[in-house]
Amino acid sequence: IQTQWRIEASAAAAGLVVLGDANGTLHGLDDTGRPLWHHHIGGAVAAIDLAPDGSTLIATSHSGYLVLLQRVETGPDPYAIGNSDYAEVGRWIFWEDHAAPLHW
Repeated sequence: IQTQWRIEASAAAAGLVVLGDANGTLHGLDDTGRPLWHHHIGGAVAAIDLAPDGSTLIATSHSGYLVLLQRVETGPDPYAIGNSDYAEVGRWIFWEDHAAPLHW
């Protein structure tokens, strides 16, 4: 684990550990701690949940984001900040001055 990461949340599934840091980045590691990928979601990561097979990942941030990511076979998204094989398929923003979440 990199010492410059301030870890806020974590989740694990078959051969994958995902750590979320205070800079809004998800870090995928193998079982030995070797970095595999990173994926920026924005805002300090508050919570992470991971499907048992690692195919779907949900992360939330302290700034009110809920991000749904799914693993894709096409490789990293060229428009995302990072090098993960996860693509963002949904984002909801929960702000207290809005009556309902904003779907982005």
